[in-house]
Amino acid sequence: MKKSFARLTMVLSAVLLVSAGCGKDKGNGPDGPKPFNEAVITFYMTSPLPAGFAFELWAKEADTSLSLSPPVWMPLIRFNLNSSGGLLDSNGAQIADNRVKNLPVDLDDYDSLQITIERTGGHVAVPSQNVLLHSYIPSDLTISHLPLLEFPYSFGQGNSFFMMFSPTDTDTSDELSGLWFVSQYPPGPPQDSGLTLPPAPAGWVYEGWVRHGNSWLSTGRFRRAVGGDLDNPFCGVGTKPTFPGEDFVQNAPSGIGFSFPFEMTGGDKVRVTLEPDLDPGTGSFGVDLLTYTFAGSIVPMTLTPLEWSSMQDYPRATVDIQQAGGL
Repeated sequence: MKKSFARLTMVLSAVLLVSAGCGKDKGNGPDGPKPFNEAVITFYMTSPLPAGFAFELWAKEADTSLSLSPPVWMPLIRFNLNSSGGLLDSNGAQIADNRVKNLPVDLDDYDSLQITIERTGGHVAVPSQNVLLHSYIPSDLTISHLPLLEFPYSFGQGNSFFMMFSPTDTDTSDELSGLWFVSQYPPGPPQDSGLTLPPAPAGWVYEGWVRHGNSWLSTGRFRRAVGGDLDNPFCGVGTKPTFPGEDFVQNAPSGIGFSFPFEMTGGDKVRVTLEPDLDPGTGSFGVDLLTYTFAGSIVPMTLTPLEWSSMQDYPRATVDIQQAGGL
């Protein structure tokens, strides 16, 4: 593993020096090198988390293979973002220049970084499964000290589709009031799924959305492209397809600016996101995977393709690791 050989050499050298009686007098000797315990964190394509949640930066110590216990993740700092991408500390105050000082470890002794999404309100000793970003730390921070933390999940494979129809009510005049991620009408076997998504990563869940007017409304959260949503609060009493989707025919939520049933129109949007699987959920935070914008007239039971987001649309961050007192 990275840094393992270097750290093993350092350990053996220290043992030999002590054995030979050549240990340093730390009280009288020159000061050692300054630790790498500062970082300037710059985020891209990442939105703030809602109240009750925070980002947390973790570091994993390099594995020297000298310990019987596997390396653990060390919590470094918990923070949020403002609308401009600036870092906010746990009290909501702006962190000047996005520079985090006095980290509790020397990052030169660590080989990995990750950023997770955590609940606020208490110390967390182990990172959650909601890993947003990950990177390895360069082996020599005096040469390279700007790792790029990337979204650690891979998508964007295969064609994905949806259709407009409303199978859970008896009204045949409101077929534009339902949206289902299927590739066939009427949908039947698992092969009729409209989504080419792998099972959601541990700690995450998919969610479909429609934007009608100025309001976003969920079509449901789901873990797989086949098997339906975790809930369908707006469907009628009829039989639902065994695929993700929703009919918007009853129980319209208050404050969204329109009533059920409604019809999708030109300019309305569809998206599928990856969301932290946190109950009751973050709601306003998600990573767009698939999108579509309606243009012109909409025809029910028409197979409509979704467009994949590019890697450049996914969250990422740079962490400029610097020595204490660095400029």
